[in-house]
Amino acid sequence: GTEATSIPWNVNLAELPKFHYIRAFKDMGVPDAEELYTFTHGNLRALIRRIPGTSTESKPDWAKREDKDLLAPLLFMRSFNSNSDIERAIVEQLAGVSYDCVDKAYTEMMRKEDSPIKVVGGHYILVNYEETWDVLQYTVYSTQYERLTDVIISILNKVDKGPRFAAAFSMHGGKSTLLQNLLENYIYFSCNNDNWDELGNTISMFMSYINKTDETNASNIIMNHLSVFAQAAPKMIVAKIEKDDKWIFSLFKQLPSDERCSNILVALGKLIFYSESAVSACRILFQLYQSDQNKFRESNSPYSLLLDALCFI
Repeated sequence: GTEATSIPWNVNLAELPKFHYIRAFKDMGVPDAEELYTFTHGNLRALIRRIPGTSTESKPDWAKREDKDLLAPLLFMRSFNSNSDIERAIVEQLAGVSYDCVDKAYTEMMRKEDSPIKVVGGHYILVNYEETWDVLQYTVYSTQYERLTDVIISILNKVDKGPRFAAAFSMHGGKSTLLQNLLENYIYFSCNNDNWDELGNTISMFMSYINKTDETNASNIIMNHLSVFAQAAPKMIVAKIEKDDKWIFSLFKQLPSDERCSNILVALGKLIFYSESAVSACRILFQLYQSDQNKFRESNSPYSLLLDALCFI
């Protein structure tokens, strides 16, 4: 017969939207469809690995690479702009090698079928965050943990030294996405941790920046991300709030609409769901409720959070 020369060797299928994936899972009777998508982000090979009985492959191909630890910067940052000098410098700090070495490794990884990396408009993006964490298995004992902490301390020490860093990390516009991504890694470290002294020392070091009069941008960073620390070290953060209760109650009384009040309430909203911090968090919320001028506000208020705690119990 005659060969069909008009058919290309490679057929690229368009990515399915999240809704279509989840609906297909449910139609097939696959349990926990949304959780499955969250873990795999629709990556076909990762999906196959997660469905019991469908594959003998337990890890992606890239897990066999000797240089897989060069994924640490992208794991911790989730994405970065390859055209940004600041973000490239952070990549180098996290990797412990030159940016060119990282860029070369990523280019090679992207040639693999189940690559954890994609590039969109000059941005490197981690496709599968959860599986990458699962493979790399970093702990507080790892070199990568030390580098991550050093990077964040470096940022905190620079944001009050000049406008370039302050602008890069959005001090006056709420949370910095990059900082949020970097700090959220401590939640993952806390889930796989048998050395609370090390993690506690790190979080305590970050918390020491709060209310430093000569480092207002660094203080704002920590306050803006207080809820992240609450999830990483709930017992420590609720103890910190209790210790500073006079300052906090004064702040709520004098400046109830201050962004710091909102950040404290969001953190308390996380703390009520941890057994080691729930009682103390509820006690603080009740005291704030008693002094609240608008006691029955329905969102992000001491009243609404106490109702959430009662529903949870």
